[in-house]
Amino acid sequence: MNIRIFLAANPSEFRHRLERDLSCCSGFELYCSGTGISDILPGISRKYDIILVDSQLFYVISGSVVGNAYELIAHVRRTSTIVPIVMLGDGAVLADRIRALAEGSDDFLDWEVATEELEYRINNWVKRARNQQIA
Repeated sequence: MNIRIFLAANPSEFRHRLERDLSCCSGFELYCSGTGISDILPGISRKYDIILVDSQLFYVISGSVVGNAYELIAHVRRTSTIVPIVMLGDGAVLADRIRALAEGSDDFLDWEVATEELEYRINNWVKRARNQQIA
């Protein structure tokens, strides 16, 4: 089962590690964007099976307005209640975890999540989402 993953993250050591690790997982197609994300916002929930969002994300909208990770989650959630959204960040910051969930994220994982755990979680989230689309 091919899974199209969108990783919304600005260039960083975290993003590069995640890109490297997820590219080794069988059946994953990884697409990444950071500051230029506003170009793909229309239809994002139809193009990808799951969206991973770095809590430190910022992006430019219309040349000068800056959006952030929470605004991206809210946007995607307004367009789809099915596509899984997972924020990755500092798991020790309770306020970030709560805000991500309040905006519509399905889960919040620490940046240090093990690749194998993330792989299984992605497979499970996407399987459930696809079953909801069929029902």
